[in-house]
Amino acid sequence: MLSNLLKIAVAIWTVTFMLAMQSCATTIIQPTTMITLSPHVSPALDNSTLFVETPQCAEKTILPTVTDVQPSQALLGSEITIIGKGGYIQDSCGGFNESARTFKLYLDNESVGDLLCYINHCEVKIELADTIASGLHYLSTQKDICDFEFQVVPK
Repeated sequence: MLSNLLKIAVAIWTVTFMLAMQSCATTIIQPTTMITLSPHVSPALDNSTLFVETPQCAEKTILPTVTDVQPSQALLGSEITIIGKGGYIQDSCGGFNESARTFKLYLDNESVGDLLCYINHCEVKIELADTIASGLHYLSTQKDICDFEFQVVPK
């Protein structure tokens, strides 16, 4: 009788401790906890084994998108600031990882550097070549995709 009460107390303490540890994590995970007893055990918990299962959270990268170029009409050979949003990881349990990361930046499908993203904000400064043509140009973090178009005007 005493050993059965001890087993129940240890099982309850273990589950409580695990839930308390998860609540202290920076990413809050809502676990589905399942306690399973061995099928060969009587309801009195004699020689039982406790299993606690928590779900695995699938991660998905939210690619950044360009949302603004400053100045809106860039001059040949001038410096422009490219601003975007996204560039973080979201998991299927509701968690976010917004640590700093970089993504390739394409101007008219040609790599022009990296877009730095941190906490859902992305930004980089680049200098336009003197040889770039006047007119509309396209920016993106993926080839063959147009996130944003902007105008280049002659000096």
